[in-house]
Amino acid sequence: MAIIDLLVKVIKVWSLSFLFCICFGSPFKGYYTETSILATYFCGVLIPLIIRTKLPISRIIGVLSTFKKNSLNQSNIIETRLAQFTFIGAWFGCFVIPLDWDKWWQAYPLPALFGQIIEYNFPKVIPTNPGSPKLISPSTFLEGIIFFVFDNRIGPIVKHQVPGNILDLQFVNDNSVLVIPKDDFMGKMLKFNSNGITLMGRPIAIKDDYYERSKFMFNCCLAIKEDSTAEFSYSSIVRKISEYLEEMEVESRCLSSDNFDLEGLLKKIYKDLTEKGQCVHSVNAGLKIYLKPDSNLERRVAPIVDQYMVPIFNRLPPPTKQEQLCRMDLLCKKICPLIDGINTIKEIADEVEIDVDLVIRCIKNLHVYGYVTLLPLFMYRNCYTQTESIADFRRNDTLKNECLAFIKLNRRLRKISFDDVYRLYLSLSANLTVRQWCIEFNPRNYGIDERKFIQYGVYRKIITKINTYPIALNPNDKTEIAGFYMSNSKPILYSYWRSSCSWRVRIALNLKNIDYEYKAVNLLKQENHANEYLKINSNGFVPTLVIDDSVLIESIAIIEYLNEKYPETCPLLPKSLIDRANVRAITLIISSSIQPIQNIGVLNYLSSDPEKKTEWGKHFITKGFTSLEKMLEKTHGKYCVGDNITIADICIPPQVYNANRFNVDMSKFPIISKINEELEKIEAFRKAHPSFQPDAVN
Repeated sequence: MAIIDLLVKVIKVWSLSFLFCICFGSPFKGYYTETSILATYFCGVLIPLIIRTKLPISRIIGVLSTFKKNSLNQSNIIETRLAQFTFIGAWFGCFVIPLDWDKWWQAYPLPALFGQIIEYNFPKVIPTNPGSPKLISPSTFLEGIIFFVFDNRIGPIVKHQVPGNILDLQFVNDNSVLVIPKDDFMGKMLKFNSNGITLMGRPIAIKDDYYERSKFMFNCCLAIKEDSTAEFSYSSIVRKISEYLEEMEVESRCLSSDNFDLEGLLKKIYKDLTEKGQCVHSVNAGLKIYLKPDSNLERRVAPIVDQYMVPIFNRLPPPTKQEQLCRMDLLCKKICPLIDGINTIKEIADEVEIDVDLVIRCIKNLHVYGYVTLLPLFMYRNCYTQTESIADFRRNDTLKNECLAFIKLNRRLRKISFDDVYRLYLSLSANLTVRQWCIEFNPRNYGIDERKFIQYGVYRKIITKINTYPIALNPNDKTEIAGFYMSNSKPILYSYWRSSCSWRVRIALNLKNIDYEYKAVNLLKQENHANEYLKINSNGFVPTLVIDDSVLIESIAIIEYLNEKYPETCPLLPKSLIDRANVRAITLIISSSIQPIQNIGVLNYLSSDPEKKTEWGKHFITKGFTSLEKMLEKTHGKYCVGDNITIADICIPPQVYNANRFNVDMSKFPIISKINEELEKIEAFRKAHPSFQPDAVN
């Protein structure tokens, strides 16, 4: 009977201990094993007290709450004190943790406050490591709130500053483009430093015909200490404040009018954030604002996430059970069960039928909170090699068992030999692709899934992926490397010094003030037909312009590209449609009717006799210039079409130069000659002359 009575007492005490655990913060649902272990520990502390005192269980709580020494049985004082201090210590260790069933309590920053009190007083008793991280409320970094608005007559102004004058008028004058930026930066987070503080804002532009200029622009900035590390804590607050203010303006025009006490609202936000660490305030019957900075100063920055990356949970077991998923938002509930270290983000998005951008955003949040790690996409063309951690891997039994369980091809297969696994990891090589490795070592013969095998090794940093990049063997030639056109600090022009087409492009580059690299291609030596050049320009002609990682050919097409890309610098086409048509007509007369007939290829095909070549060129240039002269009589001013330089003028000097080469009598063409003389006075035209080119031959 004594054993049965003892067993009944143990069950009752264990049940009482389990209730204590719930009171100390254990969840009602889930984590039953952990709660049971803690309850068993409490039970083990109470049982000796019950046996020694022979008290009924109903009086145990009374004994635990009695601290007067003369009220306790002296023979049982050790057991009593042990039980008392066990429960008191457990309560002190747990009361700062918000419980599942007291959500109201979690709204107050008591854990942070309690931590700061301990941090302040504990070093007075026991010295602590000065290099250890400190718990500091991010609200201590907030210096003020500044509201900028765009005044239609003055420009950007400071309308409100809380708590006082943080910025002066000179700052606004010097940084007006930052506080109220161009449309491209509206709605985006901006940050800049000034006078020892960092200003963080999100400028807003509301477009509506209601406003004087059909637009209302403002920017509410938070000012924080420049040397602080808590900038990210305020990013969400800056965004939420801008969204709240935008909503208020759209609904009631309260920001653009003087009927609303905006300064009072900003003072309330500043006071609550600095004193309470959060702000909960009812603006009106329909709007209540909630603001709280992120107090986790050690949080990592969100990584750049690609849809072909593979997420994997850091914490085991992963949160895929129903009692864990019920605490998550709807998106996480769908995504988390599919995160297995194998599926890519895109595969997960396709499976749950959710836009991949939303899934990426969710994965970013999980990564920031330390739940997941991102792995590179598994591909059979990848190469891997071992890291220093592979030696520790062999000595760590926990990692061994974890690896063997994860990489199995089939759960029903026999246990995999760790020696085989370790040998396969050692067989990976930097010059061996996974495809070649699978053919040579065939991991499936050992019951191993090669995809899981590689991903586990990368996750545990046992192996690392070898990334390959093209390199320039000749640092001075960055045009083409391994079949790719690489970015260069400036455009590259493949040119021949006497080529009319190349000459035109040189003039256009000079007029647009574009610095470029000159690459000579000798047409007489037929370098334009060499394999190296044909890879760049398959037509085998000059010029070729490599710009913006693109290859452009044909001089007129290149000039039009430059004119459209840099329209503000020396525009080469007039605004009038008629003038544009005349410019293009003159350009085509020269580039299509005259210049091609005198090319080296045409002349060499015609005859090897120099006199016949000269006669041929003279005839067709004279014929073309006659037509051109008649057209210029109607269109010319100082230049071909009016008094501004156009694409037509760019074509004149090269063709006049060739006319002189073929002994054309230029006295018959006074307008062309006059325009050419005017153009020769311009520096951009002089620099493009053949005689000034690196490959010029006297």
